[in-house]
Amino acid sequence: VTNAKGVSVNFATLAEAIAAAKDGETIKLLADTKENVTIAKKLTLDLNGFTLNGGTEKGKPALTVTAKVTVKDSSEAQTGTIKREDTATNSGSGSHYVIDIQDDGWLTFESGSVTNGSGAGGTKGASLVRVGNDGKAKDPGLTVKGGTFTQDNFIAIKVDRGTLLMEGGTVNSTNSYAIENWWSATLSGGAVNGAVSSWTYSGGTDSTLKITGGTISGDVTAVNYDDAEGKTATVEIGGGTVNGKLDTRRYDPATGALTSIKDPAKATIAARGGTFSTAVDEAYCAAGFIPTKNDDNTYGVKQGAYVAAIGDSAGTVTAKYETLSAAIESATAGETIKLLADTKENVT
Repeated sequence: VTNAKGVSVNFATLAEAIAAAKDGETIKLLADTKENVTIAKKLTLDLNGFTLNGGTEKGKPALTVTAKVTVKDSSEAQTGTIKREDTATNSGSGSHYVIDIQDDGWLTFESGSVTNGSGAGGTKGASLVRVGNDGKAKDPGLTVKGGTFTQDNFIAIKVDRGTLLMEGGTVNSTNSYAIENWWSATLSGGAVNGAVSSWTYSGGTDSTLKITGGTISGDVTAVNYDDAEGKTATVEIGGGTVNGKLDTRRYDPATGALTSIKDPAKATIAARGGTFSTAVDEAYCAAGFIPTKNDDNTYGVKQGAYVAAIGDSAGTVTAKYETLSAAIESATAGETIKLLADTKENVT
């Protein structure tokens, strides 16, 4: 433990160091340690290139945070790690969170790594990091400024009840959700490799996921659990890059199936900015915005509105246009042009 004057005292265990430390002091690991600890005071934990290993202790995170805590890794090689040793074998009941942020806790993660192997086929396991507990009326939070979070077969970061602010760093989950939000999350920087989602259910609250920056390599979805009435899962996109598909879905707990739906009262995506690898569905554009294709073959949205549409003989709309003139130029003999809004033009 190092105080503000630079005076240090060494301890045999991390738990002893935490107990002895005073608010504002820094704890630096001097060796790998296998412990399950709670920090309930304002401290900085410097991993210093070493590992905090929570092992496979049932029901115990490697690190529980209930106060304002900063985690960083000052080592040159950036090998500092917080982990557990869970695998698919114990994912049914024995695996647990590596970091659990609860009560009045707020963790600022600056550097280092968090890893675990929980998850059996993406269906059973424990999240790598949990923020809050839907059963508690608290609003803890996680700010990610750097570092790496990796768990490939189950959720990497789950916001159960609280706030996630991702400003940098990397979150990885190959076969599950890299970020699963049930409350409030804002992604303004960093890289997410895996699916990102915002969920709601009948016993919960409306959820909002905002994407304003960073890069997401995975699908982005808004999901309503079991057709919950009066609850909306929302994704708002104002910037950043999404290399994946956008979709609004319903989750059936009886079958585990995710089905695409178009019901904005239950699940909605509103894009008013950003760059996308696939064309943006008009239904996922914010009010006053329409899809567009960029010069570099990526896609986006722009301010505008459709004035006219071309339909086939059956009345099915085949294309929409921002002006009546453009629709007339594109239409072929026999087709019908339908006005979708008032327009001030002179056409032939």
